[in-house]
Formats: sequence, C-alpha cells, structure tokens
Amino acid sequence: SDFALTLDSYQTAGFLGGAIVSEHTLTEAFKASSADTAAADLYISADGNYAVLGHADGVLEVFDARDQGKVTRKISEYQSRVAAVSVNAGILVCCSNQGKVLVYDIASGTVKKTWNTQTSGTDIVLSPSAERFMVMRYSGDTIDVYSCEKGLLFSMTNGSGFTGMAFTKDESSAVGITDSGYVVGSLFSSTSELYSRAELLTK
Repeated sequence: SDFALTLDSYQTAGFLGGAIVSEHTLTEAFKASSADTAAADLYISADGNYAVLGHADGVLEVFDARDQGKVTRKISEYQSRVAAVSVNAGILVCCSNQGKVLVYDIASGTVKKTWNTQTSGTDIVLSPSAERFMVMRYSGDTIDVYSCEKGLLFSMTNGSGFTGMAFTKDESSAVGITDSGYVVGSLFSSTSELYSRAELLTK
C-alpha cells in the first residue's frame, strides 16, 4: 500500500512549521518506502534539502530532494505520532507528547542525543546553526531552550502563554511571543531586529 506524495513547486519561503526557512522549490515526487499507517505530518528542512514525513505510528521518513526524492533515513524511535520536527544543517530534532526529545544526524543515520523529559512537547524549532533548539510545552506557558550537545539550558515561562517562538538571526537570543502580543527575549542586536522578529512570529 505504497503511496506517492507530490510536492510540485512547493515554496518553502516564509514562516513554516515554526522555523524561518529560505526559498527553495521542490519538484520531485517523494514515494514513501512503506505506508503501514497513514501519513500524519510533513516537514521541510530550512535549506530545502530534506522533506520529513511523519506517520501516525511514530515512524519518520526522511527524503533527500537532491537525490530524486529517495528515502534517505527511516527513524523508528517513537511508538506513537511525533508531535513536531525541525530540520536544519543535516540535523533533525523532534519531540513527542510522551516527553521524548531526540537529536538525529541525517548524514550518519545516528541518534546523537535523547532526553526523556517530564513534560509533553507540542512544537520544536532548531536554530540556523543546528546547535540549539526550543521546545514548546503542551501547557503553552513554557519554552525550554536546549543545547543539542548538553541538554536543557534554560526555560522561559509566561503565565498567559506563548503563541510562537524563534531564534534571532545571529542566535544571540531565543525569542517567544506571548498570548498578549509581547515579545520576550534578551540580547537583541537592535530594536529593529526585535520588531522584525515579532512581525514574523505573528504572521
């Protein structure tokens, strides 16, 4: 019961899946290697080189847009649907409702790090350099910031909740936008960067 997923001239410019991405056109037809369960989610890497198909049973299939849309990797680290995926610079990070956070190296096909947290994650954003990532907790009132190597660095909490998150371009700050419209973060390089980040997060 294989199926084909066509991404014809799919533009990945703009704000997609919680990550700021560059413009890239995918014209290949990606064919899942197996479809034992229905496809649940689709994620595009920030550089446009990879597409990640998430299945309802927790399996993630990674397609390489530079290699005729072939399945590059199949990740079976989860037992149920993955909540969110973010890909950049050949690194994939993902989180689940069960609290498992994973850092995966696509080139080597190995799991670099795994953390079993006490909280469910609903969204995840990988930094441009793929050195840090953020996880939005299920409660929506806390964003956890991780190092891909060292684990949890710090958390940002807001009682009224967050509606979005991103890293500044120079990665000097992890930024969240609150439910009431305020932007929280630190070490902005300029006021204009703060405003531009807020504009991106509210689109």
